[in-house]
Amino acid sequence: MPAKGKTKVTDAQRAAIAAGKLAGKPAKRIAAETGLAKSTVDHQANDPRTSTLTLRLKGKDEARLEEAWDLTVKSILADLKSNSPEFVIAARRDLMRLLPLGDPPLLRIAPQDAQGDFTLEELLMAYRSASQKQTDRG
Repeated sequence: MPAKGKTKVTDAQRAAIAAGKLAGKPAKRIAAETGLAKSTVDHQANDPRTSTLTLRLKGKDEARLEEAWDLTVKSILADLKSNSPEFVIAARRDLMRLLPLGDPPLLRIAPQDAQGDFTLEELLMAYRSASQKQTDRG
């Protein structure tokens, strides 16, 4: 058995990792299916070669993904116009999940030159708690 970190990941394993990530499988399950360690799967998921395979797989299903996106947006719009408060609340939640897709993640650590300012994430968390308190009162 080779030393730790010296095994080579085959193209077939890399393709299985890309397909597993697209399918939403956890790294532990992909590792069990490919015979790799979970840490290897985590590292390979960020590897440029695996990212290229992921993009190719997404490209194959581009038309179906666009159709699914259109159906999702239409469903959310219909629920937002609904008379049922439960549907409206769920639609707003779903819309807020879709809005940041593709954007870079929020800054979780304040920059060193922030001089006591807060991050966007902290501002959004404070806004969320304030709006929840207000809806609880009213």
